[in-house]
Amino acid sequence: MRSTLVSALVLLGFVALVSPVAKNRFLGRAQPPAPPQAFPATDPQQPRSLPALGAVPPLPASPQPPAPNPQPQRVEPIGFAAAAGQTAYSATQATAKAPINPNQVGWAGRMEKDLTSLPPLTKQMLLTSRRGADWLSRMNGVKGLFSPGIEPAIREEAADEGMLRQIGSAWALNRAAQAFADPKYEARALQSMLCALEETTVDPTDPKARHTSVPQVLMPRLFGTALLALALVDQPSPPSDMVERSEELVNYLRREAQNEARAKPATGNQATHPAGQRYLVAYTLLKSNKVRPAPWKPELAAALLESANGPVDAQAQPWQGLALAEWSRTRGDREAAARLYAACEELVRWQQSKLNPAHPRQLGGFQPPVASGNQPAGSQLAPPTTTSSSAILLTLAEAATLSREMGDATRNQALMEAIDRGTQFIAQNQYTEATTQHFAEWYRPLLEGGFRDTERAGTLSLGTQQMALMAMVQSLRASAP
Repeated sequence: MRSTLVSALVLLGFVALVSPVAKNRFLGRAQPPAPPQAFPATDPQQPRSLPALGAVPPLPASPQPPAPNPQPQRVEPIGFAAAAGQTAYSATQATAKAPINPNQVGWAGRMEKDLTSLPPLTKQMLLTSRRGADWLSRMNGVKGLFSPGIEPAIREEAADEGMLRQIGSAWALNRAAQAFADPKYEARALQSMLCALEETTVDPTDPKARHTSVPQVLMPRLFGTALLALALVDQPSPPSDMVERSEELVNYLRREAQNEARAKPATGNQATHPAGQRYLVAYTLLKSNKVRPAPWKPELAAALLESANGPVDAQAQPWQGLALAEWSRTRGDREAAARLYAACEELVRWQQSKLNPAHPRQLGGFQPPVASGNQPAGSQLAPPTTTSSSAILLTLAEAATLSREMGDATRNQALMEAIDRGTQFIAQNQYTEATTQHFAEWYRPLLEGGFRDTERAGTLSLGTQQMALMAMVQSLRASAP
């Protein structure tokens, strides 16, 4: 009992000694309440927002002696009133980054300098386009001709697809040279076009006309001549000798197109030449008119566009989109733009916009409908291919670019959604460093950048490569910031 009483007395004495010290320390740590802030505190995870204009009180005005020769003050587009304790913003910090002008040479190369500021899909388009252009450039040999392609399964060269693919590859590589301002692409494209010009001859009935000399059974003469003329004039500054040769090719197109227009029946039946060929000739004439203006070129192009009017055909892509967009852009024809948008609405319906669990890699591809009676009973539709999907995607990208120029934001957004799905479908069929690990190390550089036509086909051909590269470059142009 006595020991318990002694322990209690000791505990009470300890509490009496410690409590004043604890109280002083507590009062020393206590802080007065913070004064009210002028602006609410922001979440550290969220980006800092600047105060609204007029929220910061201005400094009191102080009398200043008038200047003898007052100079007009420079008005900033966006300015903030200076306040005590507020950080001053320079003009370079306040001004937004200048947008990319896709009409200037090297616009894609300027996008490459700041990849971190690009959206993920735009960055994917840029890298896919660069890899595709590099592959096509490597396929161009010393003599100026492109290799027909590669058969990775047997490590041999693919089957030759003819001169038409050579011309189309030169045109696609020339477009990539304009986008990236790469002199290597430009040199090899020019060399390939010179080789293609060697396969032309002067028309025996007209010394001022020229056409391809490849037999008709190997390449349609009108189609090949129009594509070669387009490749020659579709350059930022084509050489004068190539312009002269293109004029000779265009003279041949003039005669053939006029003969076809005169031979067309008055009942409105389909003409001898398919619609895709008519659109190509019209597009070539419009491009040629920019280099060498002539009144008959737009007149004949208008007649061809009118005669090619009909239901949307997958075989007419991308020439339908390119021709209608160019006509609407140069002539301000709203009807041509409406006609292009109507065709795009039909093309978007062909896209696989919903994920199929059985075939997830087909998402974003385009599957044109099969005419009634041509599909065997019980058979499945053929899967979307890179070649046909790229041709349709090129038409959509051209329409998206036109809608952007016309300020139609609603239509542009709808088209860009379909373009985003389509570019991802095409990009997954491209050989990259990650998808070539099962090949020998020395063999991988030959494949990286090439586009397969389907997920099961490994062959790399010029026809698939040129159309996929054109679609990716044009899609990148339509989504440029």
